[in-house]
Order: sequence, then structure tokens, then C-alpha cells
Amino acid sequence: MQQHLRWQFAGRGPEHLFDDLVLCVSELVTTAIEANSSTIVLSLDSTADAVRLSMLDHSPDADAAARMQADGNTHRARIIEAVATRWGVDSVPDDGDEIWVEFALTAAGRRSG
Repeated sequence: MQQHLRWQFAGRGPEHLFDDLVLCVSELVTTAIEANSSTIVLSLDSTADAVRLSMLDHSPDADAAARMQADGNTHRARIIEAVATRWGVDSVPDDGDEIWVEFALTAAGRRSG
């Protein structure tokens, strides 16, 4: 089923980008709120080939990045994986963790199912 979801959603093209971004923002922010993040910073960057959404969070308990990767919360990661080209987590010194999500805008960068 997961492979079918990737084929159906990932790389659907720029016409679905707004909906996919809104869904990912919702999943990221919900995760950060559940992690008791004191500050959430969202950013959106683009190149000719991709759009990148990133969230930097500061949480006193378990950070949002750890929650995204935890066994009990993999449904959020699966949702993001289904609509995005790729995603990951980077450690940002003195700022916490950054969860990033990328959407390819070119056929060469899109995943195939």
C-alpha cells in the first residue's frame, strides 16, 4: 500500500504543491506542539528544481525531530513521505533540530512508484 501512496501522491506536480505544503506544515507544527516546542520557525525556499519547507523547533521535552522518527509517531513521517520527494532532519548547533521537506519541481527529481 505504501508504494501505491508514493505513486499516487509523490511527484504529482506543481499543480498540487500548495496542498502538499499545507499538509506537511500541519504535520510538522502538530508534532512540534505535541513536543511542547517553545519556538517554531517555518521557512520556505525554492530553486528552479525544488521547493524546500523547513521547521526549526525548540522543545524542552523530546524535540519534534525525535518525535517524527519515534516508533509511536511514524504515521506523520509516512504522511510526509507520501507527498514529498524527500525529507530529513539536520542538527543545527545552538538552535535545535531542523526538519526539512523537499518537493521536486522537475520530472528528473520526482520519485517514481
